[in-house]
Amino acid sequence: MNKDTIGQLQNQLASNYGSVTQKIKLEAPAAPDTPSFNSFVTPAKRGRPSDTPGSLPASSRPRMLPTPAGNDFMATPAETPESAKYSAREEKFKVISTMNEALAAAVPVDRKSSRCETKLLQGIQLYKGGRPVVHRYMFERVEQKCNMLRDRLRSITDGIILRNGLKQKALEEDGCELQMSPVNMPAQEKAWYCGRICCEGDNGSINASSVLLEGANGKRVRLELSHVVQFAVFPGQIVVLRGNNTSGESIIVREMWSDATLPMVKTPADKMATWNETEAFLGGMPLSIMTASGPFTSSADLTYKPLQDLLEHAAQQKPDVLILTGPFVDCKHRQLNPETAGTVGGFNDPPDSLQVVRHVMRDLIAERLSAGSPTTTCVLIPCIEDLHSRTTFPQPPFDQAEIIQAMDGEIDVAQRVDVQLVGNPCMLRINEILVGICTADPIRSLSSNEASRCPGDRLTRLVSHIVQQRSFYPLFPPAEGCQMSTAHVSHLGLQQTPDILLLPSMLNAFTKRVGDVLCVNPGKLTRGSGPGTFARLTIHPIVRHLRSGPAGGSRKVTAGLALSPSALVDSPDKAAEGDASETAATVPPQQLSQNFESAASADTKPKDGDINAEPLAAEGEAAQAEGDSKAAAAGEDKVESSGAPAPDDKMEVDGAAAAKAEGEGAAAVDGIDAVNASSDKKAPAHVRKTDTDENKAEVAHRVCERTRVDLVRI
Repeated sequence: MNKDTIGQLQNQLASNYGSVTQKIKLEAPAAPDTPSFNSFVTPAKRGRPSDTPGSLPASSRPRMLPTPAGNDFMATPAETPESAKYSAREEKFKVISTMNEALAAAVPVDRKSSRCETKLLQGIQLYKGGRPVVHRYMFERVEQKCNMLRDRLRSITDGIILRNGLKQKALEEDGCELQMSPVNMPAQEKAWYCGRICCEGDNGSINASSVLLEGANGKRVRLELSHVVQFAVFPGQIVVLRGNNTSGESIIVREMWSDATLPMVKTPADKMATWNETEAFLGGMPLSIMTASGPFTSSADLTYKPLQDLLEHAAQQKPDVLILTGPFVDCKHRQLNPETAGTVGGFNDPPDSLQVVRHVMRDLIAERLSAGSPTTTCVLIPCIEDLHSRTTFPQPPFDQAEIIQAMDGEIDVAQRVDVQLVGNPCMLRINEILVGICTADPIRSLSSNEASRCPGDRLTRLVSHIVQQRSFYPLFPPAEGCQMSTAHVSHLGLQQTPDILLLPSMLNAFTKRVGDVLCVNPGKLTRGSGPGTFARLTIHPIVRHLRSGPAGGSRKVTAGLALSPSALVDSPDKAAEGDASETAATVPPQQLSQNFESAASADTKPKDGDINAEPLAAEGEAAQAEGDSKAAAAGEDKVESSGAPAPDDKMEVDGAAAAKAEGEGAAAVDGIDAVNASSDKKAPAHVRKTDTDENKAEVAHRVCERTRVDLVRI
């Protein structure tokens, strides 16, 4: 449109509407000269630096905002009514919910060194063998994705068969060995099927009438669930079915199984005594863990005042471990999001994202912890929404050289405090406690993609899917925004069942118990411009000398739990139990170790794997089964059998026997042998040697019974 045409339009408007209407001014747009920083300019348009030897590939580098020189992101405007919501909050650090309230909360203790041993057992790495690992989205081959789906189907199917005793069930009811049929093969009699749950529509939500089953041969059939009393299904779930398929197109389901939970891990008695009772570690006192999830600043500014308040609270409480999960620098923050550039609350000039993340990691977290609580171990885990992180899932850890390591003229704060950077998801061992962490919000993803007909608590059922399917993120295809890379999908599997699952979610904070697994959602530290929540965990040590007392006594605290002497004195049951404080008297560590071993039978035999060996062997999937629940409540450990397992459904099987049972005679899955290859492998020599030096009793962790969880408002 040239200037003559614009003039004609102006005259036409004036003649049509007269002089009442102001004359509209139209101008031709001027040609752009140079890119302005008032609008977002991608790094690709500004020029991408070439890859240098030893650096990460360009496609694996984190996303960053282009930044004009000299832009100071800390130049925060005056406080607005929206940003004042957090400062004007009430009931600061108020406990809004408590689990196991009868247990005492941890007391701050000044100490010279760390009281716990924190090691990474499972998680993706940024570098492997000194070379950077490539993390690229949608660069996998179709064959690679098919192999991943097939291998997972085999592994979980074997776990379901072993966990639910389906081989024995087939022999008793059918009179023959368990044999899986192809999902599309017509059969007049009841048959066994296994496969992956799918949704009929690609974009719709799953419901009871749109459930499909995809077999190992890639064929899909409809599932008729009207005859199933209870079910809970979601896309990606591996199930074993028993029903009729007369047409080859629809299976009338009679029974369904999906539980492939791995046995809970046990710890040798001498190691348990060392971690819980020796002065070099806990010394008989509780283990304290504090965890919070981002965003760590309000949506109205980048002052990070909530994070500063949390770190001040950590300096007062002095937890043994502080676990912080992203987003640390949220890519959706209005002052960092390119979509809000030039709008109210958005940025005019984009801030330096590297400067922001270094300020958060170095100036706030590392320096404040080194000054207030230097003995606290800090674990930092990224999130998909982190601006300065890789966007693929599973997600590698932050690069320490970029965000924490000192530059010229800076003080090396990494030497003052123990800061560990781990990937998402990951599995940590804190003393004997296994802690699994995933920041991809699998609970929220499952809640919107589940079809169920089950009574009971819905959140508990959603958490149980993660444990039963042996995956931090069992949903497939993943939810929108979760850029899953099948090249690294093996890092999503649960190699061991954790004692504690930390699953930060956009849902309200909650604490649930699923079997012997404690699931904690600390919530978000900030919600918009208002305050959020975080969690404090107090894990008491197991007291062996309390087991020698009469079982099923009048003590109201759970048998086998350790309270500090002061906590027992202040207990409301002290009047009814005059000898409570005397019972909790300090016992020498060597005597505690003997009491530990006396709690288990001397008939135990050496194990093939040790969860506490470093590094963790990936082949150690089959661990100790959980003890009898009644015996555990009475404070007595049920011993594993060295011979044939007991007929009880919660029988204890040692790791070698479980691997042998899983490897022998596994059922065929749609013409493919379903034997789990890992069950035939042996643990490395350095792992086997740990437990074969002598026969050692092993103790169940029972974390749910001895952990107090406080959900706190920031």
